Amino acid sequence: MIEKKHSPSTVPMRQPLKLADIRQFVLERFQEAKASTKMNDLVHFHTINKFLFMAHGENELKELGNIVANHEELSFSEVKENYEEILLKILQKSPTVKSHSNTLFHISGHFRKHLPSIEKQFIKKSIEDYTSGKISLNQILGKLKFLTSKFDRTYLSRQTYFLLYFDVESNKFEN
Repeated sequence: MIEKKHSPSTVPMRQPLKLADIRQFVLERFQEAKASTKMNDLVHFHTINKFLFMAHGENELKELGNIVANHEELSFSEVKENYEEILLKILQKSPTVKSHSNTLFHISGHFRKHLPSIEKQFIKKSIEDYTSGKISLNQILGKLKFLTSKFDRTYLSRQTYFLLYFDVESNKFEN
């Protein structure tokens, strides 16, 4: 069998994601969790989307967390209905540079025990550079993604935030 080789000019390029693509992806995954009969599937969905939700709306993230915690001991169908209502609300919000910066600082906190002071300062400076527009979201996410692999942070490596925002079309976060 002949192996087809691509020259650099013929390698298919992945198109950058738009916010509408991210919303669609998350909603499709939610439909899978919603179709399930297991609360653990909804908890898993929430867990892997935590930082993505944080970038879209920290207050709504807290609401979603309270719904999943189900302190009121609602039926699973009520939990899913309440969760979906807030999910749709949070996904209508566009993340801002400020909300992404907050999310990046939260992610970087997962490495604080593992990094020497100089590397912590480098990450902090990189996030500040992102906030001031000196570097792109892709650049800081690339650094954090590297640390995620280096320190084998499974919880972080499963986050859709890295998957979906690593190659976003622009830093303007428009629909």
